[in-house]
Amino acid sequence: MQEKNNRTLSCFFLAIFCFGQCFANVLVFHPPVLNVDEPYIDLQSNGTLTIICVGIYPLEWKTPSLMGGMINDSRMSVKSSINLSEPVNKHKSTLTIEDIDFNDTGYYTCYYEGTIDFTLPDNSTSLYVFVNDPLHLFVETSIFTGHLLIPLQQHRKAILPCLPTSSSINVTLWKTDGEEEMVAMAGDIEFDPRFGFIIYYPIIYFNGYFQCRAVSDGVLEAINLTLIYMPDTFNPPQPFINTSEAQHPVVNSTFILKCTVIVDPDTRLFISWDYPNKNNSQGRINETQPYSQWKTARSFKHQEVSTNLIVKNAQSSDSGDYVCTVTDHSQKTGQADVNIYVYQSPQPSHINLTTDVDISQPLISEAGENVKFVASVTAYPPSLLEEVELFWIKGGKRLKEDNHYHVNKTNSSMILEIKQLTRADADTYVLHGRAKDVNSSLAIVLEVKGNVF
Repeated sequence: MQEKNNRTLSCFFLAIFCFGQCFANVLVFHPPVLNVDEPYIDLQSNGTLTIICVGIYPLEWKTPSLMGGMINDSRMSVKSSINLSEPVNKHKSTLTIEDIDFNDTGYYTCYYEGTIDFTLPDNSTSLYVFVNDPLHLFVETSIFTGHLLIPLQQHRKAILPCLPTSSSINVTLWKTDGEEEMVAMAGDIEFDPRFGFIIYYPIIYFNGYFQCRAVSDGVLEAINLTLIYMPDTFNPPQPFINTSEAQHPVVNSTFILKCTVIVDPDTRLFISWDYPNKNNSQGRINETQPYSQWKTARSFKHQEVSTNLIVKNAQSSDSGDYVCTVTDHSQKTGQADVNIYVYQSPQPSHINLTTDVDISQPLISEAGENVKFVASVTAYPPSLLEEVELFWIKGGKRLKEDNHYHVNKTNSSMILEIKQLTRADADTYVLHGRAKDVNSSLAIVLEVKGNVF
């Protein structure tokens, strides 16, 4: 721990006594590096998991816990070594877990010795491991197997931890109070197999009996949920700050922060900002008046209140913490804050095309099925996104939309859906994005099994 403190102090003194190039070096960090580049992997149960981690400081491991208990030491081993000939990552640690079990599904984190906050990207690196078991489609997350009791607070993001043991398992959420109905995924709720169902704005609809259902190869498994919705009478409003128009701001540019809070229709609010140069902006920084929108989610209304902070002719002195404070009519207060750094020069223009599909290997589907490719599109500067031309290529030719190929395009995504696959659909599908002198592409290889031609 003393070594950790010394490293922190050395960076502190560098920041005080050095400027220019020396200050830039302080911003460079070296997180631990894993031998797996993907954010998650799938592994069959009863196999052996091996993860190698290297870093500039001594390393330790954090493994998933089942109902508060850690993985049995008799199955797990950690071997650490130091290679003084390595110029940077001298420390190495190898984690091995034998006879891996479906309940070992979860995050495996390699971190520097002495780390307390595992959310810091410069101190730790994580890999999510799905341990596939055809007889167990969910991780056991409660001592009452198959049943979860979950309180949901208004204004608080909620997570229903229905965790599949495979990244490819189809998981759905059902409301079983009264007439049974499947809960549709929308902007206020989504599913991530590493976390479960994420409900961003809990409402009274999410009160009562629900069920998570997983289906794989004809096997059905369910987790019963009892959700208890608690109106927020004791907790403050929870604002959040959108930084999409403040990515990599540079000197003399303009950036915008948007503070938004979701409240009940009759709630009255006061919103204020705190930021560097608040009392010395000389008219460069402006706060807009709050504006509200009425929104409806599953027949329940709520109010979305926002205000923008506009920083023009940005200066280096504008770097620092930006805090949005929201106080409601009952004097309950909530805050959100972000740290903004104003750079001296812009980053190069670029287009990023990404997908949740593992494109390092072919995507295999059965003939007669439908398949959907979803690609996310981002660009810098953000205004470039409006000029990006997106199109799919198959067999060297631009793909034309018809009854078989359906293309859906938005400002932030490009979706290709192929209806009732045939063997002729097996090919490499390349998504191209181009704007001005900037080009990007993403290739997905599709293999089709079966005898439909």
